[in-house]
Amino acid sequence: MGYWEEKREYEERLAEAEFCSVCGRKLTKENVKGMCIECKNIVCNKCGSLKKGKIICSDCIEDIKEREYKEKHKDKRKWNTFSICGFFLSFLFFPLGLIFSIIAINQTKTEEQKGRGLAIAGLIISIFYLFIFLFLLKFTRFF
Repeated sequence: MGYWEEKREYEERLAEAEFCSVCGRKLTKENVKGMCIECKNIVCNKCGSLKKGKIICSDCIEDIKEREYKEKHKDKRKWNTFSICGFFLSFLFFPLGLIFSIIAINQTKTEEQKGRGLAIAGLIISIFYLFIFLFLLKFTRFF
């Protein structure tokens, strides 16, 4: 959207607005702050503030802070491939799942990777199936 389209939209919204979209105060020429660049609502002096030369309402400021916080604290570690494979193989072919899960536990201990819990789950499931296999091997006459 170009400058003139934004200016026209602002003037149309300003002419239509009677109350602040955040606090509900009646808007007059003295207390109107302007249009929020995020939500395009008209706000009063109390609810709007300037951020980098643009008007932003108090609701949008909270949303922006929350987005910035989530982006800053986002987990940027990569998943360990052995932990994923070990977990799924523990259901399909438990000896391989056991080996992959042990490798994954050792790798996630030393490297900054996600998937340690998945590797531990794969290890527990593989050991469970190993005990079932050994029980069946001992008490049945399949072999």
